[in-house]
This record gives sequence, structure tokens and C-alpha cells, in this order.
Amino acid sequence: MNGNKAFGLLVVTLLLLNLACGCITVPTSNGGNTVTIVDDIGRTVSAKTNSTRLISLAPSDTEILYSLGLGDMVVAVDNNTNYPADAANKTKVSGYKWLDKEVILGLLPDIIFAAAINEDSVTTLEELGLTVIVLAPTNLSGIFKDIRLVGKAMGIQGKANEVAKKLEARVKVVKDKTLASSVAKPRVYLELDAFMGYYTYGPKTFGDELITQSGGSNIAHTETIQYPVITDEFIIASDPQVIIYQLGPWTTTTPSGIKGRTAWGNITAVRSNALYGIDGDLVSRPGPRIVDGLEAVARAIHPELFIK
Repeated sequence: MNGNKAFGLLVVTLLLLNLACGCITVPTSNGGNTVTIVDDIGRTVSAKTNSTRLISLAPSDTEILYSLGLGDMVVAVDNNTNYPADAANKTKVSGYKWLDKEVILGLLPDIIFAAAINEDSVTTLEELGLTVIVLAPTNLSGIFKDIRLVGKAMGIQGKANEVAKKLEARVKVVKDKTLASSVAKPRVYLELDAFMGYYTYGPKTFGDELITQSGGSNIAHTETIQYPVITDEFIIASDPQVIIYQLGPWTTTTPSGIKGRTAWGNITAVRSNALYGIDGDLVSRPGPRIVDGLEAVARAIHPELFIK
């Protein structure tokens, strides 16, 4: 065997050994690497880390992509995306019970990022040969995990870890104040919507965690479902000491409106005027701005801890 053949066999042998032990990542045909991740609904997905055309089907996913500096790669979003301002101007391809498959295919996306609300569309998109990653976190740590997961899928793990660590540090600053043993835990009602009943956060939701990590006690924490609709009678009997309601174009809730609700006048929060409106996007989107939401909720529940 001549020297060239021997060298060739050595290279091939080393390559096979590396592949067997998982020591290297296989390059794709267009120069990137293929990574395998498990998304939030348990699907194993292969993605190309050199992806440059991204579609987001949820505002929270869009905000994660922008927080990682990937905004220029986003070619389309859902029709509820409004932040950042640049994202709101992107092509709209989805909404509640609506998915524009033709436009999506025409945009040639490398990866589509979806959320729990899009679960019914995942199979449809996969059957079209598209790569779909579902982000559906139920708590704050899950949100930070998803930021890192997107970083892995896009080949920017260092950047993603940096973003997640900064958010985690801000959470710690809040918790160090609100979860101290000397701090009381007032009863809190966080109203998501009051159009067809009082819709709120129940157990095992990031909204419930916003309240508990802010040093409060969620009156709906012991409900049997994650997003219950509770009654006037339940709220009055629970006697929340703090009421937080969402602000946004979809709601007309005001302090005077709350005070005018039948029999709510004796609720402690109403009598003490502890009624706080917070930008609904901050407390309902499981993305990086959830920490802004945590800080706002903490200031509402424990204003005395955040006096400058």
C-alpha cells in the first residue's frame, strides 16, 4: 500500500471514529451544520444552523428572535405581532384559526417557529416539507430555556446564553426582594379578560408564576385548569388585596369599571384602591419581555419594595 492510500485510509478511519462518538457536527450541503433539538411538545427536529429565512407564528416567538439579533432574518409573522415596530411591518401569514400556506411556501422559509396555539398547524406545515419548531413554555424557566433552544437551532448558543443570563439576573433581583421571609404575600387577582367571564391564570402557568415570584398569592392557584374563567362570587369570596388588569386595544377595563361591578365594593383591593393596569403584552407573552412583566407585577403587589 503506497503512502497516499495509507493516509487516505487513516483520514477515513478518524472521520468514522469521530462520527461514532458524536465528536463532530455534520456539515450540510450549503455550508451550515445540522443540529437536532427537542421542542416544547416533544418533537425531535433537525435544523440548519445557517438558516437565514425565518417565519414566526406567534408574537412571543417573534420577540425571542429579535432579542437574539435575528430580526433581519424574519420574513413573516402572525397578525398579532406588534413588537418591535419593525416586526409589525413584516408579511402576515397566520392568525387565530388562519394559516396562509401558499404565501408561507412562496417565502421559502428555512425554519418556522410556532407556539402552542399553532399546534394544529404543525402537521400541515410538516407535510409541506417545512421545518417547524414549537415553543410552548409554561413558566419563566421554560421561557429562558426556549431562548437557548432557539440559539442552538440557529447556531448562536453563546449569544442566546448571554441574553438568557441577563434576564435571569433581573428575575433574581426581583425575587431577592419579594421572596424575603419578612415580606407578606397578599392575595392577588390578575384579570386577563372580562368580556365573557373573568379569565385568569391558574396553576402551572407563567402568569401564576409572575404573581408568586412577585411575592403574591394567586387566588386562582388551586383551580383545576391552567386558564380558568372564575365567577364574581369566587373573586368576592377570595377577597383579593391587589387586582391587576391588562391594558391594551382589546380591553376597556378601568379602575372605575372595576369599582362599579356588582358587589365588588367590599373587596379589599377595591376599598384600598389597589387596582393596577399593566400592558397586557408584558404579562401574556412568554418571551423576553416577560421579565418586564414580572417587574411591573412586583411593583404593583409590593410598591414599598421598589421605592427609589
